[in-house]
Amino acid sequence: MASILKVDEMQGVTSAGDITITSEGGSATQSLQQGVNKLWVNFDTNTTGTPAARDSLNVASFTDNGTGDATISMTNNMSNGNYTIQSAVATYHGQTDYRYPTFIKGDISADSWGAVATGSFGTITHAVQNGGSAYTDPSLVMKSVLGDLA
Repeated sequence: MASILKVDEMQGVTSAGDITITSEGGSATQSLQQGVNKLWVNFDTNTTGTPAARDSLNVASFTDNGTGDATISMTNNMSNGNYTIQSAVATYHGQTDYRYPTFIKGDISADSWGAVATGSFGTITHAVQNGGSAYTDPSLVMKSVLGDLA
């Protein structure tokens, strides 16, 4: 019979926030805390009215700044602006050759394109086809964040 472990909280022995797991091959270790998403969100910007998250973790609010331009604010801030953001976008326009690159929006006036704040980040989505590009509101936007919580 398989064992079942039921706990409400886990703490490391050396440091409360440091739990190490061993790799599949047994020769490497990784901090469990470092490998866990600190934020994820699935939302639709191609709606009438204010877009909202379908589901999320650690998202305090979603701001629609205009076509293809959004800001995601966190419930619990990151410890610094050196975290990683992963993105995926999907939409359907009856075409098969669209590409939807997403960009992290920073403060261009401060010459810090791509800089992110500890409690929020901006994102811009383009629809690219046949050499043309325009901001777009996709039907499906997914973001996740890895890094250190404050």
